[in-house]
Amino acid sequence: MIAKALIAAVGLFTIVEIGWLVRRFSTNPPATGDPLSVALGTAGLACMVAMLTYSVARRSRTLRRAAKLTEWLNLHIFFGVQGWVLVMFHCWGFVFPDAPRDYNWANPGPLSFVLMNIVFFSGILGRYLFAALPRTLSGQHMDRREYDVQCAELDKGIPAEVAALWSEERDWRRASEGLAAMAGVPTMARFRAKRRLDLGRKQTRLKAHWRRFSSWIVAHRPLASFMYILAAVHTVVGVADSFAVAAVALHVAGLFIAVALAWSAVAGVKQKKAEAKARQDYATATARGALPPSLHPKIDLDVCVGSGACAAVCPEKDAIAVLDGKARVVNPTNCIGHGECMAACPVDAIRLVIGGATRGVDIPVVAGDFQTQVPGLYIVGELGGMGLIYNAVTQGVQCVEGFAKGVPAASEGVHQVVVVGAGPAGLAATLAAMDAGLDVVTLDQEEAGGTILQYPRRKIVMTRPFELPVYGRVMLNEVSKESLLELWKEVMERTGMRVRTRVKVESMTQDDAGVFEVQTSDGPLRAHRVVLAIGRRGSPRKLGVPGEDGSNVAYRLLEPENYAGARCLVVGGGDAAVEAAMSLGEAGASVVRLSYRRDSFGRIKPKNQERLDAAAATGAVELVMSSTVREVRPEGVSIEVAGDVRELDNDYVFVFAGGVLPTKFLEASGVEVRTFKGEEFAPANT
Repeated sequence: MIAKALIAAVGLFTIVEIGWLVRRFSTNPPATGDPLSVALGTAGLACMVAMLTYSVARRSRTLRRAAKLTEWLNLHIFFGVQGWVLVMFHCWGFVFPDAPRDYNWANPGPLSFVLMNIVFFSGILGRYLFAALPRTLSGQHMDRREYDVQCAELDKGIPAEVAALWSEERDWRRASEGLAAMAGVPTMARFRAKRRLDLGRKQTRLKAHWRRFSSWIVAHRPLASFMYILAAVHTVVGVADSFAVAAVALHVAGLFIAVALAWSAVAGVKQKKAEAKARQDYATATARGALPPSLHPKIDLDVCVGSGACAAVCPEKDAIAVLDGKARVVNPTNCIGHGECMAACPVDAIRLVIGGATRGVDIPVVAGDFQTQVPGLYIVGELGGMGLIYNAVTQGVQCVEGFAKGVPAASEGVHQVVVVGAGPAGLAATLAAMDAGLDVVTLDQEEAGGTILQYPRRKIVMTRPFELPVYGRVMLNEVSKESLLELWKEVMERTGMRVRTRVKVESMTQDDAGVFEVQTSDGPLRAHRVVLAIGRRGSPRKLGVPGEDGSNVAYRLLEPENYAGARCLVVGGGDAAVEAAMSLGEAGASVVRLSYRRDSFGRIKPKNQERLDAAAATGAVELVMSSTVREVRPEGVSIEVAGDVRELDNDYVFVFAGGVLPTKFLEASGVEVRTFKGEEFAPANT
């Protein structure tokens, strides 16, 4: 309703504006240099420059925080219309023959005016081309993949001799004539064939449309660039009315447009190569059943317009791409939940979800402000389903900033905030509390650093720059485990932050006044607010087989070189298991086997898949697929492979089966735990 009212107001304003200017210029035509004409031209140029904010907003997180991308697009359209109207009246003498006309074509002004109109109506044409996209019965745009699915279903019931009419040559008219002349075709098969031919014609039109639309984009962008160049030159030298200066300016502008066209051609070639690679990645990921590791985008293909904004802002670069006019997650295992794609989408076609239809994930239920259904109890970081360092830090800060003003003052024996966990989310929450002047106590059952402590030595951690309260901005993209731990140490020293380490939280209750009593191994603590940032890996998932409690079984690998010459079995199918197996092989383990219960690795990153394939080809790692460990012994293991139990000589077993959610602790604290199977995750979508 508000959007419609705004559109009506803009339309009314434009009509009134045009009416006033027509009346003003009809009775008193402006001459060259007229102050009003100059003002209109300046304002029109300003509007055109303001149109560029949409392009900037697609790449700027700061602007997208200020307003949604759809709102920047509305501004782009508004400034485009206003700029066109203002420049039209600025060029009154050029447009209407009865008014004074002392322009010459050596001045870039007339050229930029003509080009502005071409670009303006080109924009209208582009909107028409997109509106002409074939639609489903529900009125939504239909993409090529949907046609492929329907065609594949119809092909199942069509005899081979009938399908041969169009399988080699896509001449739908000739195929229709051939079908009509063909005798002996069952009624249902003929009906399916006619439907198949109809879909084939539509699919051909769809492909042709996207070719036209792509051609329009290739032409529209350099034209717009040339328009801006000429308008700038006209503004600088047009008023001088110097043929020599204007001629030089035109030559310079021509050079710029030549460069712009060359750049556009090169960009087009690169785009085709990138699309071919994305298509191959998508086919490979689909074939091996690849699944995102945690939080990931779910794209509504009926709403998606294929703008490419999501792919442009994705920090992983190749996780998402536009294929056949629709955005696709082409490398699911590369997606680690940044969430930038959702913010960049101009039509809100992307939502962030956790889990999938075939693989559910247990997550505590929290609201958009990270609060559970227990008032005053908050959950952030990996425990809440978002494990990326940047996301964890951002959540920790946002969580505390959200409740900081409403926390009761500290009193004797009652702290304002207790933060449980000293990983990235917990440390960020602590710093935010310190910055807000709150009385905060931070606990961790191990040392400060959280899940990072469990990484192997020299493991490279992916993140992105983030802001830490009190400390300042941290500029990181790729960093080793050791460097990251050094960073946390420096942060704690510079900010004076204190963490009570080796303190385990055992239980938590809340009294009628809303005050929490946190029972720890170091005694009870009372607080008005509690932030849980304990992660998920503190309690590793076990195999549950005899012998697992032996000293030769471990759930993390810190120093692979200590196992040189040993026979090792790694159990798991994620990136951690694959990286551990390859690290053991590189460190000199005599035998390295990787056991996984499925027949393919659907959750590892493409680069890890390539490294693993190479290691398996050289014999550095032996893959034991579709296998289950049945027993662990001091010098061997029993492992079942496709129903056959094998006895293998072995020294050490490393289990990387993920972490177990502390469900009992959470439910005892009053927190609801839910299995997400592709549903939206509230904190990520607010």
